[in-house]
Amino acid sequence: MPGWVTMAAGVVLGVAATLYCIAFHEIARALVGGFGSPPLQVLTAIVGSMVGVLPLLMLVPLALLPAWWFGRGLPERRRTQRRCPDCAYPCDRFPCPECGGDGTVAPRELFTRTGLMRVLVLGALIFAISVVWAEVRIRRDERLFRLEVDRLLALDVREPLARPREGWGSFAILRYDPALGFSAPQPFDHERIPGWRAIGREASR
Repeated sequence: MPGWVTMAAGVVLGVAATLYCIAFHEIARALVGGFGSPPLQVLTAIVGSMVGVLPLLMLVPLALLPAWWFGRGLPERRRTQRRCPDCAYPCDRFPCPECGGDGTVAPRELFTRTGLMRVLVLGALIFAISVVWAEVRIRRDERLFRLEVDRLLALDVREPLARPREGWGSFAILRYDPALGFSAPQPFDHERIPGWRAIGREASR
């Protein structure tokens, strides 16, 4: 089996799964709300992300397909065409005069316990890395918001301030109230308070 085929398929599926998990967790955190990393909100978002990534289980057959095809599907096809299952050399008698293969095709199921466990462990690792990366992006965005607010406060701006989150959670806002401090409410709890001043991307609209 060409190793590069399995590796390429794994890399493509891994990158796609990672980007999906990062996006879904950022969306979940924006829906849950909370400024900083409140344990309850983070845990709730992680549980929501777990539910949201369940459709990725449909990619498991795609991850196992290359190994099955090159291990059994392709050799069986060669054998029906009267060729050597190992090297595709045209022959009716075995051992093969080209590679010495005995012409047998080892039984290989698509869903083997070893293959499934490997994919599931790798999927759990991808999910964990994606959640950590999404949290890093969220904290960085909130830190930048703090710096923006501090810069405006240094200019003697005292009214409440707000702007959308960056990334996939841009439908939610970050806000600062001189009386209440920093917060990140759930999207359906956004308040329209007279006198609020938008900063960042919202201010340019």
